[in-house]
Amino acid sequence: MRSEFGRILRFACSGAGILLAALGINALLVHAGVHTWIAYGITMAVQLALGFAANQLLVFRERRTTPRLVAAYLAAASGFRLADWIIYVTVTSLLPAIPLAVVQFTNAVVLQAGKYLVYRVMFTNRSAGQEAAG
Repeated sequence: MRSEFGRILRFACSGAGILLAALGINALLVHAGVHTWIAYGITMAVQLALGFAANQLLVFRERRTTPRLVAAYLAAASGFRLADWIIYVTVTSLLPAIPLAVVQFTNAVVLQAGKYLVYRVMFTNRSAGQEAAG
């Protein structure tokens, strides 16, 4: 139970740091004249890379990287990012008065629980399976 709480705390902290970076990147891109939807797509690509590194090294402390793990992570994270992007585009199109950062922050918070559960299974089951086989 204690290690699970530690993982959840590390997941929340690393996610918050990545979110802050993403808010800054998105704001800079939009300020530079990049269309909001494209800027958010670029921002999400950066978040994917940072998220994999944080989840692998800080949250679940998995040191071994395999093509299968990377592919599974990218597939799961891309699904979450697609949902995130669809919500972002829909809300910013229908309710343009809402600040972009508010929409981005809300999406991140709403999707976090699902991400944690999926990534926990992905990283911990892989590790346990390799230890049992080795």
